[in-house]
Amino acid sequence: MNRLTKIDLSGFKTIKQLKNFELSKINIMIGANGSGKSYFITFFKLLNWMTGGSGNLKTFIAAGGGASSFLFESPKKKNKAYCCQVIVSNRSR
Repeated sequence: MNRLTKIDLSGFKTIKQLKNFELSKINIMIGANGSGKSYFITFFKLLNWMTGGSGNLKTFIAAGGGASSFLFESPKKKNKAYCCQVIVSNRSR
């Protein structure tokens, strides 16, 4: 069975940069308020819409406030960019 095993994510909402984050079959997120837990989950919702699981990506982005609302907010950064890499593996753990 294929599953997501690793993720690199930068510039997504409040997540400035996340590198080589390995995912297990079960993952628990703990963090302070405003640390990005909900936005991390939102990224997976975005992936689902991108791959056609729930529907149209354009609809998801519009419902979320438009493309700029998905980019990392930094007052120092004028040029915003979003980058992700997901690694899917069929290995069993």
